[in-house]
This record gives sequence, C-alpha cells and structure tokens, in this order.
Amino acid sequence: MKRIKTAEIMTIGVLSQKSETDAQTIRYYERLGLMSKPERTEANYRVYNEDAVFRLRFIKRAKEIGFSLNDIKVLLGMADGKVRGCDEVKEFAETRLDKIQTQIRNLRSMERTLSNLVSQCVNLKTLKDCPILDELIKA
Repeated sequence: MKRIKTAEIMTIGVLSQKSETDAQTIRYYERLGLMSKPERTEANYRVYNEDAVFRLRFIKRAKEIGFSLNDIKVLLGMADGKVRGCDEVKEFAETRLDKIQTQIRNLRSMERTLSNLVSQCVNLKTLKDCPILDELIKA
C-alpha cells in the first residue's frame, strides 16, 4: 500500500463535510466509477485527498446544470484529459442542451394541457363531469 502523508488525507466523514456530499453518495459514486477507489489505511478506513473534494464538487455542479450521472462520467473523462480540445466538450454539452430544451418544450406543453383541464374544474361535484378524468379516459 502506498504511504500517504497525513496532512494530505481525510476520512470519508471529513470529505463528506468538505464537499457537502453524503458519505453514502460518495460510496455510490465510487461504485459507478465517478470517483476512483480510495486508498485504505492499515485499519481499512477509506482515505481521500483534496482532489476528491474537487471531483465531488464537479459532479455536484454538473448535476445542477442538467447532466446525468452517465454524462458526468464522460465529462470527468474529458476533464481527466481524454479529449484533445474544448470543442469536443462543447459538442457534448450542446447535445445535452438540446435534450434539456426538448424536455422544457414537453413540460410546457404538459403544463398548458393540465392548466386547461384544471381550469375546467369549476364547481363540478360529480366524477362523471370531471374534465381531467374524461381526458385521461380518452387516451
């Protein structure tokens, strides 16, 4: 086992606090390959360095702007130098942006439909007159 300087290491609890990521989530990311398997102490405790904090913050930020965990795995590979230039990263992000824009259009359409149906439910007492259920039955 490689020796790590004590000043450079932190336990999963400390990493969790510094990165504002739950310890279970960190373990999950390790299983998915988003985080490299940590080194272990002689007592078999996971030990991490400051790079793990930056990697977790990268993952968190990427999730916040709409990337899936699979996307993030690709992006981490890119960040680790598996691409030649920013143009490849841009192309990848544009593809994700297109998907998000399609989702937004679909959500707006769903919102209009549901809003219209809800507005039709004015002082209706019986289920047989319910426009929402009628619409769903038509499908």
